[in-house]
Amino acid sequence: MIRFTIDGETADRRENSLWRGFGFISANNSSRLLLDYRRLHPDAYQRLMRSLFDPDGALRLSHIKLEMGADINSSSGTEPSVKRSADEPADVTRGAGFIIAADAVRINPDITLELLSWAVPGYIKNAPAEEQFSLRYLWFKETLDAAYRRFGLAFSYIDPNINERAVEKEWLKYFSARLKAEKDTPYPYKDIKIVAADEEACFNVAGDMLRDKELMAAVDVIGVHYISRSSDETKRCKEEFGKELWYSEGLAPANVPRLAARADGSGLMGVNGLLDVAGRIVNMYPCGGYTHYEFQPAVAAYYSGACYYPKQLIRANEPWSGHIEYCAGVYMAEHFARFSRKGWQFVRSACFGDGVEREHVLYETTDNRLVLCDPETGDYTAVFVNNSPALRQYEIEVRGLEKAGSSVRLFLTAGPGGGAYDENYMKPLGELSPEKQGDSFVLRIDIPAYSILTATTLDEEPVYFSDEGRDEVMELPYSDSFTLSDDSFAPHFTTDQGGAFELVPDDERGNVLSQRITPGTEGSCWGYTPPPVTSLGDDRWANYSVSADVRLQEGAGDGNYAGIGLRYINSSADRSMSGYRAELTQTGEFRLWHMSRLLAEGDIPGLRAGEWHRLTLTADKDILTLDIDGEQAAQVKLTGAVTFSGRAAFYSALFQNSFGALRIEPCGEPYIRRLDALDEEISFGGSWKHSTMASFKLHNRTVSEGKEGSSFSLTLRGGSLALIGKAHGAVISVSSDGRLVADRVAVANDTERAAFWHSYDLGEGRHEVKVMIHSGIIELDAVEVNDSGNGTV
Repeated sequence: MIRFTIDGETADRRENSLWRGFGFISANNSSRLLLDYRRLHPDAYQRLMRSLFDPDGALRLSHIKLEMGADINSSSGTEPSVKRSADEPADVTRGAGFIIAADAVRINPDITLELLSWAVPGYIKNAPAEEQFSLRYLWFKETLDAAYRRFGLAFSYIDPNINERAVEKEWLKYFSARLKAEKDTPYPYKDIKIVAADEEACFNVAGDMLRDKELMAAVDVIGVHYISRSSDETKRCKEEFGKELWYSEGLAPANVPRLAARADGSGLMGVNGLLDVAGRIVNMYPCGGYTHYEFQPAVAAYYSGACYYPKQLIRANEPWSGHIEYCAGVYMAEHFARFSRKGWQFVRSACFGDGVEREHVLYETTDNRLVLCDPETGDYTAVFVNNSPALRQYEIEVRGLEKAGSSVRLFLTAGPGGGAYDENYMKPLGELSPEKQGDSFVLRIDIPAYSILTATTLDEEPVYFSDEGRDEVMELPYSDSFTLSDDSFAPHFTTDQGGAFELVPDDERGNVLSQRITPGTEGSCWGYTPPPVTSLGDDRWANYSVSADVRLQEGAGDGNYAGIGLRYINSSADRSMSGYRAELTQTGEFRLWHMSRLLAEGDIPGLRAGEWHRLTLTADKDILTLDIDGEQAAQVKLTGAVTFSGRAAFYSALFQNSFGALRIEPCGEPYIRRLDALDEEISFGGSWKHSTMASFKLHNRTVSEGKEGSSFSLTLRGGSLALIGKAHGAVISVSSDGRLVADRVAVANDTERAAFWHSYDLGEGRHEVKVMIHSGIIELDAVEVNDSGNGTV
């Protein structure tokens, strides 16, 4: 039995200790596809936005942080820069972030806004050292001007420091001084607060502030990432100098509970699972003094295969169908946000967190609880997180609050009880009345293993979410003439991994898709930015052709190339070169690639930069064909670890190459249906080890490992089958309807999201398939089957 007291007299009433609720981070190109939802499915988009930002809604996100893009990959993708030269006016319509923020502020005008940079644009990086501070400041200042002029956005916070990098003490002081001196601005820039330094699980800025009075005066908020604890120096900055502490970038749940429930029975446990993340939110105040938690990202509006995917509260990466999935994380966040308000007070006597935190993960917890109270009404809400296999029993004394004697309503989120994986999400457990004992009241509450429970005096009903649309394959054919829109330079359905592919006017074509970054405008590196590449469409496309006109920039330097690709499935691959691609070079050559492996090459007589050439790349089962200007240039039979499916793509060197007249056509049976290894349609025999938090380079981060004597089976319809995953010295047999189609064949693969074995020859109709492992190791990621042309999943 765990005993504690909710004593209203211990409520933390200090202004810098009030609950700030949750924040939304739009960065790393993670919001990009929301522009397509906004255009194609405005009603669903508005419902999504209200679920996040409505002040009376479920999640009540009250803060938005936007990346100051610098045309570099800042982890999951490339955020475009609003300025690419000192003289260029800032344009806040290049990316999604400012547009999304403007829509959110229309829903809740009290949302606070923040800017943070991951890098700086090339014109700042390449400037003389003595000019960089001024240019960098003007980049921020002119962005503030443009955001207000274009969208009426007023920012309350800026972190001028580069995200998760060394503390830039002199720059922070310089920036603060110039900002505070600004006059004749559309709103008081001098009142914008400075956040520093968005460090990753370290606290250097606090020590610097304690040793530097000017820096202490410059910084208003200390923001730290991915750790619930803080240092003694950080706490001193809060206690003695009145600074706020924010958990200014935190994880959203990063597993898929539907799949994880099959492996662990709960779907909520494990590294980066719902209970792990909820435990960090609970721990952040009692262990670190933090009052605000920001989700990175709250919405996954970018494609699978990008770095760190999946992690989100809501998934919105299928804009063609309008499908939006409200994931388990929305219920986790609702346990806190629905039953509290920004400005509530932490009850110090009742908040407690423990466990061991290693590499951003919280282990070995025994008691985790967060209690907030309303200073005006005396209402209170307690959130308990039990990420352990044992029942936790609490005896709670309540006093010092106007509603200490009121009954509390209980809401539980737990794993399945034998039915659907989500049958116990935000489940009402009724009311519990306290027992009067002297001047206090006593509650006794049991918290089941692997669950999160909210107890509240509020008369609030939970919000239950319904997914939008149907999960459907993007049907082919598809074409795009690259017409400019009124809202953004972003072309339909693309997400950039390197470079910046934007719609621009063209004297010859009217409008074209153009890669805009050159060696002279390339921003500073944050982590690693691949050569320019963007992909679009559905990664369940398999047999299809991509055609586009390609024009190489005249006068570009050596090494220039541009091209098209298909079966693009994994942007986390080396240099983001996924699937198959065809390139034209400045020197009149073509090259045909599978990832980093050259498949074919040749010369194109008379090719000159500045002229349009039509490229058509076709993948029809195992045959890859390249046509240039209507003539076949190469044809290759695919062998080895075949990439079986994926999106279309554009590739370019760091020059302003252009693309036009995109056309994507189906071949035969164009679509696959993908089964995750942990989908219920796959059954396992023998000994298997299932992981629900493996590499993000795998589908859904899941993998199932089998050894000699193990097997798996499934039922499919259609003629094709691909086994996706890694194979290490493995020998397997595959049977279909009791007939051997592969008898003790050696298979090998060390490439993520590729097939270690596949066949197009099973024949049409329904098949019972069994795969036996005779030796070696198979790491099964997914199974892809042709679904006889049926585009519905």
